Amino acid sequence: MFSLQAQSGIQQPVATVVAASIAAFVAIAGWFVAKWRDDKTRRVELDLKYMGRQIEEFYGPLFNLVNQIFAAESIQRRLLEDDEERPRAIEPQAKQQIEDFFWQEAFLPLHQQIIDVMKTKLHLIDSAEIPASFEKYLDHSWQQKAQVALWQQHNINTAYLQGTEWPEHFYTDIELGLKRVLRRYESSLHFLR
Repeated sequence: MFSLQAQSGIQQPVATVVAASIAAFVAIAGWFVAKWRDDKTRRVELDLKYMGRQIEEFYGPLFNLVNQIFAAESIQRRLLEDDEERPRAIEPQAKQQIEDFFWQEAFLPLHQQIIDVMKTKLHLIDSAEIPASFEKYLDHSWQQKAQVALWQQHNINTAYLQGTEWPEHFYTDIELGLKRVLRRYESSLHFLR
């Protein structure tokens, strides 16, 4: 009988120590999991804030400004081009006035806004490298601006120098960047929910 009582007397403190150790382990593990989740939530919230800036200050404005240029160019082309249904003979002077109007009212201010966004918000680009189309766009817009200003303000004809074409991938690079950021933004929102 002595041995059973001695054993049960020893087992009881061991069981208490084991139970206390398990409870402490669970509490510590819970604390680490909660801390990890809080840290992860904070990181996701910071990422959301940064992606929101990318959308609102960089990709969104560029995307909309380029679409406005496309819309203005489409309207100008429809005004100037003859088609089979509505042939029209626009006088050369009227054609020049239409082109000047679109340059002053649409293309010049829109290009300037794009340049301003690129100048002040390029750090928000979603890439380690700046797409080549961005540099080509700057060449296009500045050459066009210089040639038009030289003609309009100083009557200097620089038509001998062919203009730098609109960069083929500029719109695509903007659109792809915007879509990448929007997908990550949605994914991060989903994580927080």
